[in-house]
Amino acid sequence: MNGQPAGNPEANGSGTASGSLPARRLRLGWFVFDTAFGFALPVACFYCDTALLGGLGPGGSGSIVGPFRPFVYGVAWLAMGVLGAWLVLGEGLRGGSAIVAGCLAASGVVALWAACVLLPASVLLIVGGLFASEVNPTWLCLLFSGLSLAPFGTAAVLVRHAGRAFRQAKGRLRLPALTAGFLAGAALAVGVPMLL
Repeated sequence: MNGQPAGNPEANGSGTASGSLPARRLRLGWFVFDTAFGFALPVACFYCDTALLGGLGPGGSGSIVGPFRPFVYGVAWLAMGVLGAWLVLGEGLRGGSAIVAGCLAASGVVALWAACVLLPASVLLIVGGLFASEVNPTWLCLLFSGLSLAPFGTAAVLVRHAGRAFRQAKGRLRLPALTAGFLAGAALAVGVPMLL
């Protein structure tokens, strides 16, 4: 494994040479991107959505995503757990990678939906930042607009790792088992949070 995360293509020989400086920089760049958009920024968005916005959401729900908040939060927390397991275990999941792929792909679709819901608020905050005053500081508008764009990056991280997990499972499973595992993972990612 060369001390690299198992979900990393360079660690299993499918990428560039693991010892070269450009390859190490590339791995570090992806690690920072995955950590920021897969874990840190979603948690920051949760904090800003609940603690800072309070009851400003639709119908005073306390969230921009309104009544879908438990579902979106449930999908996001489940996705962070699955993504963490994938990054740590990767190759060790073998055929279970199909379930991981389905879970991450469905979570990526939900993250993209949340990003599209937040996009109008982001545009308003950017425009508000251009006409900032003492009451509405520029840095605060830019912070919120940046956080409201974060789900686009989260969707990219989830879909990228879903593709990696799918390719790994495709090499180990036949089509019926691959399809069943992928659909089971997608159902898990969407079904469990719907129960909340």
